[in-house]
Amino acid sequence: MRALKFDLANPAAYAEVADEHVDTIVCQNVLEDAEQDEPLLRAYHDLLQPGGHLIVLVPAHMDLFSPADEALGHKRRYSQTELHTKIQNAGFDVVKIEEFNRLAVYGWSWNKQAGRRQVSSWQLRVYGWLLPIAKVVETMKMGRGLGLIAVARKR
Repeated sequence: MRALKFDLANPAAYAEVADEHVDTIVCQNVLEDAEQDEPLLRAYHDLLQPGGHLIVLVPAHMDLFSPADEALGHKRRYSQTELHTKIQNAGFDVVKIEEFNRLAVYGWSWNKQAGRRQVSSWQLRVYGWLLPIAKVVETMKMGRGLGLIAVARKR
């Protein structure tokens, strides 16, 4: 195993790891920052071995796009349909897409209305106290989530 530093949005950079026999790619909070996300997904597809998996985590619901997203460098948030279509168009079979972090939507929405560019430390503490409730909300799939997680497989 080795660590590399390169521009993920540059498909030519993937040639550096083409002989690595990659069987899993975890793409966590990357796609939403890319000017062009679809070429990135195709590059992941080309890099993976047949049967390999892609795990993608992205922010959900464009109507939640806020000054905090801008501060984080996000270009977009995704709907389940949009993420599914883009992953499928890159050549993957989508195994599963789920929303998560449902309770955090309320704090994120409040911050958006307030024009805040970051989550405060007191909000994180409150969320920590509410974690048992958040777990129940997740288990029951109550409401929409702040993020999406997708699992896809290369044919």
